[in-house]
Amino acid sequence: LKDDGTATRFGDAASKETRRRLSVCARDVWRLVDRFRGNENVNKLEAHQHLERLLSDQCDIVAAPVTGSDGDADVSEPGVPVEVKEPKKVSSDSLQTPHDPDVTYSGHKGKGYEVQIAETHGNQDLPEIITHVEVTRSCNSDEQATVPTVEALAERSIQPEELVADTTYGSTANAIACNALGTELVSPTAGVEAVAATEGEIRKEQFAVDPSGVEKTVCPEGREAVREERDEARGSIRAYFDGGACAGCPCRAQCPTRPLQDGSRVLQTTLHRAVLEKRRLYEKTEEFAQRYAPRAGIEATNSELKRRHGLGRIRTRRLRRIRLAVYLKAAACNVKRMVNHVLEMVRDALVAAETAMAAAY
Repeated sequence: LKDDGTATRFGDAASKETRRRLSVCARDVWRLVDRFRGNENVNKLEAHQHLERLLSDQCDIVAAPVTGSDGDADVSEPGVPVEVKEPKKVSSDSLQTPHDPDVTYSGHKGKGYEVQIAETHGNQDLPEIITHVEVTRSCNSDEQATVPTVEALAERSIQPEELVADTTYGSTANAIACNALGTELVSPTAGVEAVAATEGEIRKEQFAVDPSGVEKTVCPEGREAVREERDEARGSIRAYFDGGACAGCPCRAQCPTRPLQDGSRVLQTTLHRAVLEKRRLYEKTEEFAQRYAPRAGIEATNSELKRRHGLGRIRTRRLRRIRLAVYLKAAACNVKRMVNHVLEMVRDALVAAETAMAAAY
């Protein structure tokens, strides 16, 4: 609508017309940016910087000028060299709203921010405490938050020996990095397992390779490697087997090891592959199921922060303010849990005292 309440040409912008209307907007944005190009007083305004970012994020500058079509609001204006980008070409960290330029987009959750949360588990009679919160961009993968979380906890001298996390946080690269920092990452592995081996087929995955290098590599027939070579920088592992011992092996024809000129055989694999296979095997055990079970507890904390502390709808904008609000809400949740714990202890003490007095009478 116009300022006086009357309709504009955009009042009939049906969904089928959206692409054409956006093209008009793109050309108008280009004209505004071009109109004030080189004007320092205007260029330093935040609103103008948003326009420039919008033009860069959402539009392509083309060689030939584009003019408006019949029915477009700018049909009488000279053509300008700009076109709207195809939706798939628009980055998820592009400008989403001028009201909060820090906001990014997630295909799973839409526009906004995400909050990474870590808390204790297994405190039994003591309340669980939130130990880490961090606001991250929605366009980023949760996978990128795992190692920074462990590092942040380590800086405060509360690094856990074990970190239970969802699948998205538990990539093999993260498992290796966390192990190097001194924390075991307990999470399901992502991706689909390889097709099962056919009868008689032997694969590299069937060799027992110790990621730490403490134990020797063992082949499916139970023979240990005589020596190993590891390249830490490249993550490669070469395990050498006695060629004489392998000569009479019934699986020699299907063995993925390669014969060398000195008669020995070598298995070439990577640390990434060894860790992945070890995790996949461990994931199928009952022990893993029991260790991973506490992970569901964080969902209750997420719900508590959203429903009781308003984390789902923070009434402020910009990253710095959002961070402050999130930190305060997490602190309030911790304080509330501690207060409730103390009150429960007091109530139990009063009940015990009343019971003792009643018994005395």
